[in-house]
Amino acid sequence: MYEVEKICKRRICHGSGVRQLAPELPIYGGFYSGSDAYYIVTGQKNEEESDTVECYRITKYDKNWNRIGSAGLYDCNTFLPFRAGCVRMTEADGYLFVRTSHQMYLSSDGLRHQANVTIQFDENKLVITDSYTDVMNSKYGYVSHSFNQFIKTEGNHLVAVDHGDAYPRSIVLTEYQTDFTNGQFISNMNYWKNPCKSTDLFEFTGEIGDNATGASVGGFEVTDSAYLVAANSINQEDTSDDRSRHDYRNVCIVGKSKRDGHTFVNWLTNLEGDLSATTPYLVKINDNKYLVMWSYQKRSVGAIDYTYIDADGSQISPVYTMNGMLSDCEPVYINDTVVWYTSDSDGNVTFYGVDSNGNALGSLNGLIYDGDNWVYYRNDNPDYGYTGLAANEYGWWYVSNGTIDFDYTGLAANEYGWWYVSNGTIDFSYTGMAANDYGWWYVSNGAIDFNYTGMAVNDYGWWYMTNGALDWNYTGMAVNDYGWWYMTNGALDWNYTGMAVNDYGWWYMTNGALDWNYTGMAVNDYGWWYMTNGALDRNYTGLAVNEYGWWYMTNGALDLTYNGTADNEYGTWNVVNGHVEV
Repeated sequence: MYEVEKICKRRICHGSGVRQLAPELPIYGGFYSGSDAYYIVTGQKNEEESDTVECYRITKYDKNWNRIGSAGLYDCNTFLPFRAGCVRMTEADGYLFVRTSHQMYLSSDGLRHQANVTIQFDENKLVITDSYTDVMNSKYGYVSHSFNQFIKTEGNHLVAVDHGDAYPRSIVLTEYQTDFTNGQFISNMNYWKNPCKSTDLFEFTGEIGDNATGASVGGFEVTDSAYLVAANSINQEDTSDDRSRHDYRNVCIVGKSKRDGHTFVNWLTNLEGDLSATTPYLVKINDNKYLVMWSYQKRSVGAIDYTYIDADGSQISPVYTMNGMLSDCEPVYINDTVVWYTSDSDGNVTFYGVDSNGNALGSLNGLIYDGDNWVYYRNDNPDYGYTGLAANEYGWWYVSNGTIDFDYTGLAANEYGWWYVSNGTIDFSYTGMAANDYGWWYVSNGAIDFNYTGMAVNDYGWWYMTNGALDWNYTGMAVNDYGWWYMTNGALDWNYTGMAVNDYGWWYMTNGALDWNYTGMAVNDYGWWYMTNGALDRNYTGLAVNEYGWWYMTNGALDLTYNGTADNEYGTWNVVNGHVEV
């Protein structure tokens, strides 16, 4: 009999209770909460290596835990399901995908080897549509031994990560090239004529098949720009005989860039001696922010360290510390909070949480007045390393090294955008230009206005802004409350005299300003033209003069094809090829 426990607290979720379920197969594998159903995977030992034994069963329940149905996997080269591995699942396009492990049938060397297993299950028809349990190689997504399994979908392809100790001996990324939407992820590989793409993200030293790799994997995410894996590891470059002297583990993000395919390792800790990091968790906050959490095996007082990374796997925050413990309960992001719980031998449950700003729930956080100044607290302690924006009941303030900096004027950012700060507080009345390390920006009512395109002024002159940023590439006309102006490389060009164009036509500029008083000839890249009151006059036909003489204009353009006579205030003249002959 299975007990399904729902324990909820505060604003995280609602309701609690225990539901007893009728048993399926005797070995529990794993649980998955789907979009509209629950799934439990169970298995049983196959000591006789019989192809008629149901080694795996996927059971579907509704969200009230009423059993809907199940499907079993037989004839799957399995002596013992889930051996030395785990069960992870994901769903897409009406299919549930299971990535797990098994101990296989007796091989010719007299041993039962271990490897990964992948299963595809139709959630509506309640049938297994495809699976892979054979002995093969990485072209088929096969990893042996595989001590940890992760699975995701990307478009219509599967993507998986395994912790291998032999073939390969690495944290390995597998990108399936087949389209799973027709119910097959591997059986149709010959049709697609593309084997799996296998990439060693992090290789382990040691002998092939040595179970001790000195590492563990705790999370896998597919971002818009990379495949990211959270792991810990010893110093794999240490080849000394006594590796136990160097068995402290550090936390890292390993991954593969989607831009150019390069692999990388970004270390988040630098531990030595007695302190060793546990297996880290990786939790998605949004498309460009992920929380990495870990604790320590040899720390006497419970403490959790955590930091944030972006979609490329780069660290974007300091490492924060909170009191508490991690557990086998995988943290999840819900209601703007990463939440998990621990339980002890007496059944006591403790909930923990970290909000999207990195503050531990239930702790003292934010700006606190200490009688002399406002101090920024994080997780019950003053954080004198913090510099940035923070809010209290009086508004938003700029904090420098843990205290409000009333002397600061300039731009600062928080999760809501970039803001203009005046004397330490956000100035919602400010509209104009402001600079930060990334350039000059246009601020409207205290916030950078990324929708603004047009002219703006600062102490150095007038500038052209595109989508809120000073546009050094812009050359052309622009307007403000004082008229139309000519911009060169983003700046008002007081030295420019000549023609310029905007959406309304061609105009004559004098010293950078539209000259409504100008009437006469002007030139641009397309030829000579006649201007009336600063505008190209396409209705003008007649004689006009420039420094090269008198010319005949037709519909505002110099007409070099005209031959004949023409009149002006000085008389009648003979024109040859558009030029008056004197």
